Amino acid sequence: NGTGKRTLSQLIAASLLCPETGNQPCGKCRNCIRVYDNEHPDLICIEKGFPLTNDTKKSKTTIPIDDIREMIRLCSAYPLEGGNRVVLIINAENMTTQAQNCLLKILEEPPINTYFVLTSAHPEQLLVTIRSRCRFLKMKPWDAEHIIRILSESGISSEKAQLAASACNGSIGYAKQLAVDENYWKMRDEIIR
Repeated sequence: NGTGKRTLSQLIAASLLCPETGNQPCGKCRNCIRVYDNEHPDLICIEKGFPLTNDTKKSKTTIPIDDIREMIRLCSAYPLEGGNRVVLIINAENMTTQAQNCLLKILEEPPINTYFVLTSAHPEQLLVTIRSRCRFLKMKPWDAEHIIRILSESGISSEKAQLAASACNGSIGYAKQLAVDENYWKMRDEIIR
């Protein structure tokens, strides 16, 4: 976690929904900004704890089948802005087995101009039939120097940036959390003493 899967998935979605020609995503147009704010009408983002409808029972631990059924229903209509539609499933391993089986149907025959982006820290927890229909892009851990630079640019002291980078296993997200977690630093100091 924290290697940039969510950021990359948003960039992919923005590039598929960006109307600009040339380098996509431009990051400045209305479509790109709406993707980054998760407000584009042709972007469907599925994530545990954030049901697609009020009728879906909110689950803090899984992505239920009802979310996948609602996504399929939404995909049965034309994209609202007439171009592409992007479905992001964040941490897809959180889908229940029933949800994964339901997703399989639309992955086998996706609607025209509809793209699916699944992120997962544990792809082995996805059904083999889901994995066989996906292209994998493995995100590698970031090197410590890059993490230190990112933390330093965000105002973290160089000492704290180095310590957080060495403790985060290549995860920028985790390093950022550690760098500002006062309880972590207090506990660390107590343990060292």
